[in-house]
Amino acid sequence: MKESKKTSCLKGKLAEIVAQSGVECVGVDVAGSRSGTILRMYIDSPDGVGHLECERVSRAAAEYFDSCEDDNPWFSGKYFLEVSSPGIERQLFTPEQYVRFIGRNARLVTTDRKKIEGELAGCEDDIITIKMDDGSEERIAFENIKRGNLAFAIEKGERKGAGARRKGGKAKKER
Repeated sequence: MKESKKTSCLKGKLAEIVAQSGVECVGVDVAGSRSGTILRMYIDSPDGVGHLECERVSRAAAEYFDSCEDDNPWFSGKYFLEVSSPGIERQLFTPEQYVRFIGRNARLVTTDRKKIEGELAGCEDDIITIKMDDGSEERIAFENIKRGNLAFAIEKGERKGAGARRKGGKAKKER
């Protein structure tokens, strides 16, 4: 996951802003579009995050970017800011995050577009180890991962949507 020095510095600045709001910045995506720069910030805390934390971080980041509007070192023109929790299939941005989620299922896409899915078995010296369903292991250098996410899996015996409500607000009856 190589990035430019400018993008790395921007992520550092956003991490500072997030830390001042009492939560952790677990990742930042920066993308360009015809209508401006899109900044996606993912925040978390040991107790999780809700709308209030996302709003607080969004306001702080917007205040910072608006204050340097005429002399913005990060990007020119309009920007779109999105702040959210990482979600159940959270993207993994750093080797430390891979270590944190050892034992969980993950889905990776490599820089050569290979798709790998299995259990995170280890991360040592920036080499990610994935245990495949057949028991074999795939080892991928962190720098060769284009994108990595946790992969939500329904455990054997669980029913998808069990306990969900039907349209109209009535609960499903178990038989």
